[in-house]
Amino acid sequence: MKMDSRILKQLDLDDENLEISPFLCKGGLDIRRYQITTGDKNYLLTCHVGDSKDALAEELKIMHFLDSKGVSVLLPEKTIEARASQESDATSYQLRSMEEVLTIDHVKNQKVLRSIVDSLVSLQRITDDSETPFTIERREIIPETVINRLTSWHDSDYEKEALHNVISFVQSNLLAYLPYMESRLCHGDLHPHNILIQDNNTIAIIDWEYCFYGPKLYDLAFLVGCIGLHGKEYLSEELIEPLFRIASFRLGIDQLSRETFCSLVLATRLLWLDTWITNNDREMIASEIEYLSWLLKNQESLSKKWMSWLSTLTNKSSVKWVVQDAVFTKEIAQRKEELQRKQIKSLEQYPGFEAAEKESVAKELRNLVVAFGKDQNVTGIIDMLGMQQELCSNEEGSRALLHELGYTYANASLAFSQLHQRTALLNLIDHQRDMHNSFKEDSEILLSLVYLYRNCSILLSETGSVEDSYVKIKEIQEVYDQFPNETGIAEEYARALSSGIITALGTKNKEQTSFFVKELNLLKDLFSSSKKVQGASLFAQKNLSRSTLGKEIIKEIVN
Repeated sequence: MKMDSRILKQLDLDDENLEISPFLCKGGLDIRRYQITTGDKNYLLTCHVGDSKDALAEELKIMHFLDSKGVSVLLPEKTIEARASQESDATSYQLRSMEEVLTIDHVKNQKVLRSIVDSLVSLQRITDDSETPFTIERREIIPETVINRLTSWHDSDYEKEALHNVISFVQSNLLAYLPYMESRLCHGDLHPHNILIQDNNTIAIIDWEYCFYGPKLYDLAFLVGCIGLHGKEYLSEELIEPLFRIASFRLGIDQLSRETFCSLVLATRLLWLDTWITNNDREMIASEIEYLSWLLKNQESLSKKWMSWLSTLTNKSSVKWVVQDAVFTKEIAQRKEELQRKQIKSLEQYPGFEAAEKESVAKELRNLVVAFGKDQNVTGIIDMLGMQQELCSNEEGSRALLHELGYTYANASLAFSQLHQRTALLNLIDHQRDMHNSFKEDSEILLSLVYLYRNCSILLSETGSVEDSYVKIKEIQEVYDQFPNETGIAEEYARALSSGIITALGTKNKEQTSFFVKELNLLKDLFSSSKKVQGASLFAQKNLSRSTLGKEIIKEIVN
């Protein structure tokens, strides 16, 4: 194809032997890309017309920031603004050197895979509360407008049923869990043509106009879905396993992300289907619907395999707890298996709900949360929480049910803390705090909130947010100061202090350790009959005696 010679000259590309061809792009009519070859050099030329030039300026700002954070972006070597002879609007042109785009052969190269994951790791460090020189909103994974468009579109009963099944599965097995998932900066459109292979098998990523804050594995799911479109066998063969293994240990993948990964892949393919429908590409529509149906049909086996590849040695806390007020019975185990088998996620589906005592159902749901926690099944825990919340909203005014909901949150927080589900635990704290603000005089609701604070302080310290963990302990202290005679609150404060001492010793923070030790000693004297307070004190003393700093602090306090 031909291009205006004046533009090429300004870009220093006035070679008569230039080869110019369109480069795959989802950017729409206002953004066009071309691959240019001259001799042994390849270039990528991006053209922005009209309003897209404003988006270009924002994208450049994002890319410069990401480049400073270690993300492999491909900054333009030359940028000009000119008006081609056939165009009325001025166009911005960006020229970049490139080798080739990612192919299936590159996926077999572990150096390429490590380079991809390295960029994802750098992105993971940017959260929605990070300071950035640009504004990026957290958007819906699948906007309601897209779901409505997909739901109403079909050319046959087969397509209608296939789309209904996939959308229902994604809504039930992904969208319901998003409030409990960590949010990270995502590229948003990580398909092979946006991953350029550079020298020495490293990569550079282009096209950042769709970046947003979303689930931490969104980009990995997007890429995996694209690889599968090239050949379904790639999704279950050894070809893709190294990518999962590398990502598993570099990204620090949590349990909820593992459990929802297959659903996330399906969600990304629904977005692709929406693109094909918008472009009226009948061939790709038919191919995508067939691919989506195959993914849904095989999701159980794929999910099992992918979860094993995404396993990590660092996804579970090393701290041991005793689960309180939990009843493990054969009936609970059988009920858990029944709910899993029938995929029950609402009270309307709950076996025998209409005839049952509501408080009995609430207690059973709490024990089921504990049972799912023992299995490290985060989605199962969230499903039980949803039904417990539904039960309370249906029986508004029942204080006994609210207490059960608080106990359920407390037991769920135990599992979330053990499995390092930070966002999920903070979500529970927000719910319990709202409940406490509505019933400030209720000591049971307040005690459940304190229990959540304690488990959160442990999670934060274990995931590197030491100062934030101290803040949670401080919040428990403030509650204790208001209710100094409440044994239950004192016990949770003592256990939080004992855990805080371990953290402070690990960071060699003498001032913080000394404060925690003095507070714990006061509790030990005031609550001499509490086994939990005395146990927390004994545990702290053992840890202090094993540390040089701890021995020094004990000596100073004694003297």
